[in-house]
Amino acid sequence: FLGRNLCGKWSVYGKLQRDPALRPFLPKTEPLKSGLRLKHWLQQEGSLFLKPDCSTHGKGAIQIQPQAGLLYVRARTDRNEEMEQTFSSLHKLWEWLTSFTGRRRYLIQPYLTLTRTAGTVFDLRSLMQKNGQGIWKLTGMAVRNGQTGSITSNLHGGGHAEAVLPFLEKEFGKQRAGQLIHTIRRLSHRIPPVLEASCGRLAELGIDLGIDREGQIWIIEVNSKPGRSIFKALQLESEQKRSIQNPIAYAY
Repeated sequence: FLGRNLCGKWSVYGKLQRDPALRPFLPKTEPLKSGLRLKHWLQQEGSLFLKPDCSTHGKGAIQIQPQAGLLYVRARTDRNEEMEQTFSSLHKLWEWLTSFTGRRRYLIQPYLTLTRTAGTVFDLRSLMQKNGQGIWKLTGMAVRNGQTGSITSNLHGGGHAEAVLPFLEKEFGKQRAGQLIHTIRRLSHRIPPVLEASCGRLAELGIDLGIDREGQIWIIEVNSKPGRSIFKALQLESEQKRSIQNPIAYAY
């Protein structure tokens, strides 16, 4: 009741892209409209990632990987189940995509290598909330580490939560981990007022960020109805308590 829904990933992307400070952290993105554009993207980018404009928990996500003249696809169904397909031509792939996506609008992006050393996919969830004074505050952060072989890291898709600092220190070293956390905090505080300026009043936002093997941070997506289970999974009692108290204090 406190916060309105954001109007789709493509709309949010456009609003964030207008901010010069956020633009370098946004992956190249456009709506998927034709097989011709898909062909262009495959030629330019190689591996691709497709996701529904409106979805949650990683449902409907698709990875396309060209391999030895074939097009190898991994996807998550609307039931959040993993599936794999291999196609011998772009025409057959497009026929399958048309059936799989239905009438939903999809976005197309380069496939970012957001994997840890062990090979599993991960991202970082940052929870921003307004407090009792109506000021945006960072409630907490946590890493979501996907199952082996999964294309998404969502907890609902079988992923698990890990503490941010130990995870980043292990993957990138102590000094680089500190730099990454500083940038993530800066982005987390920048995004809410940028969206609020064009979307209207918001109360809380779950910000999903990826980090590739070169240490580049990417803004994956922003959710206006974020969950809190990640703090419970990590037994972060202080963060979990604040995540529940802040909306009540803001409402009051």
